Amino acid sequence: MRTTVFLFLLAAQLLCAAEEGDNQLVSLRIAPFFWSAVVFLVVLFVLSKTAWPVILQGLQERERKIEESLQAAERARKEAQAERERTLREMEEERKRMREQIAQAHAELAKTREQILAEARREAELMRQETERAIAAAKEQALNEIRNEAADLAVEAAGRILKRNLTLEDEKKFAAELIASLNSRS
Repeated sequence: MRTTVFLFLLAAQLLCAAEEGDNQLVSLRIAPFFWSAVVFLVVLFVLSKTAWPVILQGLQERERKIEESLQAAERARKEAQAERERTLREMEEERKRMREQIAQAHAELAKTREQILAEARREAELMRQETERAIAAAKEQALNEIRNEAADLAVEAAGRILKRNLTLEDEKKFAAELIASLNSRS
């Protein structure tokens, strides 16, 4: 619009200069210039009524689309940021849940280990008690056998002593024979 006004003023000034006769070249060409200016103004008027609204509408539509694209991009950026934050929160919650599960598994493992150790201690104690009872029974049996053997030997020795009337030397000899017979039985 400013260009149009400038050209119009320039044309008016040239017309004024041509009328005064200052420049012969301008005065000779004033008619074509005048008609060129008139044609220019008519074309300008026609274009302003027909083409410029379409061009302006296209530019405005383009500007609107760019603005919508920018807004859509901003919305998408915000949505992506929100999605990223949500994902990070979910990941952190999942990590927390996994840490809790690991801690729970460790606690259960410790509890199970303690139960196994307690059971093993109990079984070891039962085995020890059973072994002690078996040893005591074997010891008692061995002592009973020794007592029975000693009683048998005493009875045998008494029988031999009663069968004969012994002297001191006979008693010593009898004791030696008795010891020898005991050694041979073992």
